[in-house]
Amino acid sequence: MRKILFSLVVIAVAIGLVAGGTLGSFSDIETSEDNYFATGALDLRVVVDGIEYDQPVPILITTGGAWPCCSKDFTWAIHSNSSGQGTAYAYLHIKDLNCSEWPTDKHPTGRTEPENVSENGGWIGNVWVPGIGPLGQNCSLADYVEVYVEYDTNGNGQLELIYGNRTWGGIGTKYLSDLDCKWLSLGNVPNCMTRSGKMAMHISDLPEEDFGFDFFPNNSPVNDWPTNALMLDQVTFTIEWGLFQQALTPGQKVYYRPTPTPTATMICPTPTATP
Repeated sequence: MRKILFSLVVIAVAIGLVAGGTLGSFSDIETSEDNYFATGALDLRVVVDGIEYDQPVPILITTGGAWPCCSKDFTWAIHSNSSGQGTAYAYLHIKDLNCSEWPTDKHPTGRTEPENVSENGGWIGNVWVPGIGPLGQNCSLADYVEVYVEYDTNGNGQLELIYGNRTWGGIGTKYLSDLDCKWLSLGNVPNCMTRSGKMAMHISDLPEEDFGFDFFPNNSPVNDWPTNALMLDQVTFTIEWGLFQQALTPGQKVYYRPTPTPTATMICPTPTATP
């Protein structure tokens, strides 16, 4: 019996060796070359009058000689020309508010008599007004320029109100100074998509009763004389658009770093013209 078992073991080992040697005689290798793992990039373009700008964006508003109840608006669009990024978060940013006098040939110092009277007191016709003092804190005109922002949040071509009030002076009216250093969320912008926006500004009359005075009736040509305090004032500001991989949290700081000038490469595919 032992001889038979030993013989069976020897045969099994022999079969294993033969099978192993036979399988090892055949092989087939397929190769995948040039593999890589690379990251994409966010690429924001601002569209003005149908022209896309990477950097810098041209001046959008140059309003001089404005008067009470004067409105000015300007339109723009943002285009996500990103690579490898499905959807990004877009923001509008107003910063660098700077107020000063607007000198002219007639008023080289930028100060008019009505402005001085309105702020410091003086005679308007035969009525003495005590003056309302300088307006605002650090940037007076920015405190009195009303502003609202509209934006195509869902890409349907319709502008929706996202900031302020379209009715000047209505509930929820916002002023240019309210936007200073705030990142206003515009929503998501899918890759290779363009969304439109508009910003409107307005200067309202400043009613005298708002300052505790009521010298002139509403039909008087000098009604709302405190508005004279804004004569020849100007405010300059910077408009920025941002595109971020993640949404900003309230109060979050955005750090600026110098970047090399990008090459003019169109990442988004050009639509094929239909015959």
